[in-house]
Amino acid sequence: MLAGRPRASQLYVAAGTTLEWYDFMLYAYLAPVMSELFFPRAVTGSELGSLLATFGVFAAGFLVRPFGAIFLGRYGDTHGRRGALLLSVLLMTLPILAIGLLPTYDEIGWGAPALLLVLRLITGFAVGGEFSGVLVALTESASQDRRGYAAATAHFTSGIGVLVASALVAILHGGLSDAQMADFGWRIPFFVGTALGVGALVLRRHMRETTSFEAAQQAGVLAANPLGEALRRERGPFLYAFALTAYMGVGYYTAATFLPSYLQSILDAGPERVFIGTTAGAMVYAFLAPAAGALSDRIGRKPVMRAGCLGLLVFTWPVFVLMGEVSFFTIVFGQVALIALVLLFTGPFTAVVAELFPTSSRYSGAGVAYNLGTAVFAGTAPLIGTALVKATGYEPAPAFYVMSFSLALLAVLTRLPETYRRRLTLTPDAEGRELSEAT
Repeated sequence: MLAGRPRASQLYVAAGTTLEWYDFMLYAYLAPVMSELFFPRAVTGSELGSLLATFGVFAAGFLVRPFGAIFLGRYGDTHGRRGALLLSVLLMTLPILAIGLLPTYDEIGWGAPALLLVLRLITGFAVGGEFSGVLVALTESASQDRRGYAAATAHFTSGIGVLVASALVAILHGGLSDAQMADFGWRIPFFVGTALGVGALVLRRHMRETTSFEAAQQAGVLAANPLGEALRRERGPFLYAFALTAYMGVGYYTAATFLPSYLQSILDAGPERVFIGTTAGAMVYAFLAPAAGALSDRIGRKPVMRAGCLGLLVFTWPVFVLMGEVSFFTIVFGQVALIALVLLFTGPFTAVVAELFPTSSRYSGAGVAYNLGTAVFAGTAPLIGTALVKATGYEPAPAFYVMSFSLALLAVLTRLPETYRRRLTLTPDAEGRELSEAT
């Protein structure tokens, strides 16, 4: 059986992704509320201008992720995956607590958005070594015939984070007035996130070092400069990983991050029905993305990813048009349909990014490529989507951004090497040295 309940060891490794995705989705879901608190329309000139400024801070957090990937990737490749992942969780937990305590623009003026920006930059730095490190650790700890499913466990735990954030925001919007949300309600989810961070630290302390890293350490082949090795000797894998991540970022962050704010601020849909759809989409993603990874263990990574790309190319625009009706059904169906197509790509994607690199430079190579892709394309997806609507006046305009990337990625997939039966190796020169031991 390739699918099933994630093992406890996998959950220890992936626990931090729950906090990571909870935090980033929470910021996006609360953007319509926080935009007025930190970038009032009296200052920006319009509600859309306030939302753009808020998403600008969101994007800035992504821009520092490659620096976190360099630092934590090097640490993970030279000292071990476990230590790097413990550090990343700690660095994520502190800023989320601080944001919950922040004063607003009305209280301290421009100091409020400045502090918010600093805290998002710290979070982005920490996240730079989190998700990519988890992909590496899960892939290295799995047997060869289960790597797709094991790596996609990260989508289950990250999906739980998205689900909790979405459900909590939906409950708060349903139980509190707009004034109460602006007064104190928006702070509650950040305190909940602090508790999630502490829980992730406790779980990750039980994590064991991966078999691949231990084998490389015993063989004495750890790289002194792992990122330099990846850039010098693994340029092809690095470029493939960057391109795959760029597409993942555009697809996922449009469907899961941009849509809730788009539906509320641009289509004027009520937050209650929006977050019912968001919560339903998060449930689908959390439980079906590992199944897509498991399917790729059977038939290959590329066929499953190609199906997701084709689906987004064909159906994104019709779904955006359908959501324009702003009925309960179209809002919920649209969000679930888009995230279902995205998970077909992201399920196998998690394993591919790690499988492309040798153990000696896997954390650094995969981490920097992944975070460069997310910095340039994922963090900016909500910003670009909003800007496209503002520039064109055409509400479904963001669909064409996703569709253009889908077409480009289909071309990339024709050249991408298939990795689902590839043996993991210690170094670029150690072809065929098996490291994918079952846990």
